[in-house]
Amino acid sequence: MRSPSLPHVIATLALLAMLWPATPARAQCTPAGLAAGTQTFTTHFDGLDRSYDVHVPASYDGSSPVPLVLDFHGFTSTKEGQASISGFKGKADTEGFIIVHAQGHENSWNGGICCGVAAWVLELDDVGLALAIVNEVSSLANIDLSRVYATGLSNGGAMTQRLACDAAHVFAAAVPVSFPLGLDPFSACQPSQPIALSHFHGLQDELVLYDEPNGIFPTTPSSFAYWGQVNGCDPGSLTMTFDDGMGSICETFLSCDGGVQVELCSLVGTHVLYFNDDELPIEDAGWDFMSQFTNPLTDMDEDGILDADDNCPAVSNAPQTDVDGDCLGDACDPQICGNGIQELSEGCDDGNLADGDGCTSECLLASVQTKEQQNCINALNKNLAKVAKTQGKSSCDCVKNFAKGQSLAPAATLETCLSADRKGKVAKAQSKTESDESKSCSGSIPAFGSTDSATVNAAAIQKELDLIHDVFGSDLELVIVPEADDKADSKCQQAAAKTLKKCQDAKLKDFNSCKKNGLQDGSIQSFVDLQGCMGANLKGKVTKACETKLDGTITSKCGGLNLAALFPGCGTGDPGALGDCLDRLVECRVCKALNAADALSRDCDDFDDGLTNASCL
Repeated sequence: MRSPSLPHVIATLALLAMLWPATPARAQCTPAGLAAGTQTFTTHFDGLDRSYDVHVPASYDGSSPVPLVLDFHGFTSTKEGQASISGFKGKADTEGFIIVHAQGHENSWNGGICCGVAAWVLELDDVGLALAIVNEVSSLANIDLSRVYATGLSNGGAMTQRLACDAAHVFAAAVPVSFPLGLDPFSACQPSQPIALSHFHGLQDELVLYDEPNGIFPTTPSSFAYWGQVNGCDPGSLTMTFDDGMGSICETFLSCDGGVQVELCSLVGTHVLYFNDDELPIEDAGWDFMSQFTNPLTDMDEDGILDADDNCPAVSNAPQTDVDGDCLGDACDPQICGNGIQELSEGCDDGNLADGDGCTSECLLASVQTKEQQNCINALNKNLAKVAKTQGKSSCDCVKNFAKGQSLAPAATLETCLSADRKGKVAKAQSKTESDESKSCSGSIPAFGSTDSATVNAAAIQKELDLIHDVFGSDLELVIVPEADDKADSKCQQAAAKTLKKCQDAKLKDFNSCKKNGLQDGSIQSFVDLQGCMGANLKGKVTKACETKLDGTITSKCGGLNLAALFPGCGTGDPGALGDCLDRLVECRVCKALNAADALSRDCDDFDDGLTNASCL
């Protein structure tokens, strides 16, 4: 019997493929599964290690798809903090959905105009991170991708608003709390399709004001109006859907494009609205709202595979390759620095975590600055220290003159004296920064570690002004004691102010020495390396200025006095605790100044005392 010819076999296989299409990669894959409870995962995204907690209800067994909710924390908060206050974790247990609490970089999210390092310094792609998390969780659990939702508080509310703008193809509904739409102008928000949104906001919110036209952030009513407009809502469908008779109401556009709704719940309460929602618990009302809506089956990455079947829905990957068999397509696998594979945002990956071989331990291309670039960086930082030192001297003179009852002219008050630059020395130091920038920075722009003279000058001056208020409070004339009233108290405050100035001078000088040496010997090749110079204390001079001399000043000049009243920024009567507090305040402001002047992103809240405790915001 003759064997069939090769062309005949190929034709037959092609016909079978048409009659019985290949099973999608996702359907062929069996996720490892998630056990009930909370588990922490880490993913490498956009050059950073990002962590998130996944909470699985006891009812989940993987046999049928369940909704997924992402719940974002506020600025300076944490994923654990959000999980403990929002109520959605408990709601997940009763309603059977899986919930994720992710950690913002340096406790912040890039929600547009808000907040922190994520938005104001690094402009992180947190929308991309959210999509990556959806991808990863859906590879581990049986997620109904038509029912993915977002919620969050404050900065997390801004993040939720941004996801509604930029990822409506993934998120079927959004429930932001205590933050309006954070894109400026609003017209920058153009969802790819209508999206349901319910915004909860406290009428007495003291941080993100509800309806203050001159506030820092947009008003809540204007945000609500825009969402109604962009979703094509019928103005005549606006209906009051909740009224507790005590000032809390919900208004809802019931008829919008795509069958979605847009809602604003204006509640009697403050910023952390979960504490004021007894009449309308946000986790209950929010879930009832979002769970009504589903997204149609989509192909968000346009690779010809519906998201429900795609092992990497957000990144085009028609081959659906999954070499490691983890049910997450190779295109979406977390980036691992040092595995020898250059992934997404990595600049390089040479298979190790060593520095000095052209690829840094953070998988960034090493950048040895040229002599010209080094001169620019060193010149700007030297002037940062000089301007700060000059402004610090000027501030101390103001405090001294006020305490001694001497003239503050041309300033009328101690507060205005601080920025009056009475002898013109601060202006002279600033001019020197500008001059040195022209001389030293006219050639090749440094790859990292510098900004410009205007930023450097502003950072130096602001640091000094902030520090004196950190120590003595907002109303200086109520706290600084004139010698005529109490000479001992006054001398104590004057001596402490002078010693603090020397402490910050020592810290900036130490940083500059570390940076200059590191750039010269090639050990500093990235901004991450440069951040390591904060707190270097190369020759022990910082310890001498900020511990030995500061503690000595408190002991010799302030012994037996009411320290808590003299230094309200610390509020302690214990000399040792006061010394620690004053050093921490200097550490905080020096860190912030260097972040601004050198375009760094060191977590100053952690740096000042080793704890993430909102001590340096």
